[in-house]
Amino acid sequence: MVDPTPATNPILNYLSRWSPILLLLLGGLLAQLWNRFRARTRRLTWKVWHTPIAIATNDPHWGNVTVQYNNIPVNHVHVTTVELTNDSSEDQKDVAVTLSFQDGIGHIITSTGTILGCLGVIPLDPDYLNLFQGATPQQVQALSTYVIHKIPVFNRRQKARFTLLVVRDDASSPVILASCNHPGVKLEFLPSGLEIDGVPVNLAVGSGLLLTAAVLIFQLRYQRHHPYLDPFLGWLLGFFSGRLGAAAVKVWKAVVRVVG
Repeated sequence: MVDPTPATNPILNYLSRWSPILLLLLGGLLAQLWNRFRARTRRLTWKVWHTPIAIATNDPHWGNVTVQYNNIPVNHVHVTTVELTNDSSEDQKDVAVTLSFQDGIGHIITSTGTILGCLGVIPLDPDYLNLFQGATPQQVQALSTYVIHKIPVFNRRQKARFTLLVVRDDASSPVILASCNHPGVKLEFLPSGLEIDGVPVNLAVGSGLLLTAAVLIFQLRYQRHHPYLDPFLGWLLGFFSGRLGAAAVKVWKAVVRVVG
């Protein structure tokens, strides 16, 4: 004899019992997201890498190796590349970026900047250039420890790349700091390393493992089991967990860019 009682979904029954609390939490979450959207900050990220190109040394066996720049002796020369990304959801204008090198044992010889995919260069800030007018040698030496570039238009998702020729008195790598005092802009440093689809590998793999575990738990708990489908799904998610994690991180960052 067939039971006349219709089959019910256990998930729907569980949600219906908690619906008032869930609606309250959802309303609070939406209000918080709206407040963050109204008072959101613009996020710029930057990364840096260094390439040594010339080293002066005095070796008792091989002899002396000297390095000169414009006929001026220098010790250790590096090319430092700084990449800045507009990771916000808005275009920016007149963004002043300061790149400083202030450990007391080196200075910046020259600096150029470009927007990737665009013609032309990013100029130096006119106010910074005016500081060199009538400056003493000591002031010029201090001014050579940093540069200020002003980006006229910095569209969302664009990348600005700055290339600096840096001289140090020792053989260690330069230490470059970036800062930006543009209103409503937050500058965040991203360490260089291995990436999966533009996401740091540790973050992508960790997010992928969490996402894979959540999907498998839901599959085993609420769905009908199949002797072949469940192992195949687990293998498939595990094989692509890194890319799934990278995609999840990108989606999360897109949501954060919108709400703040």
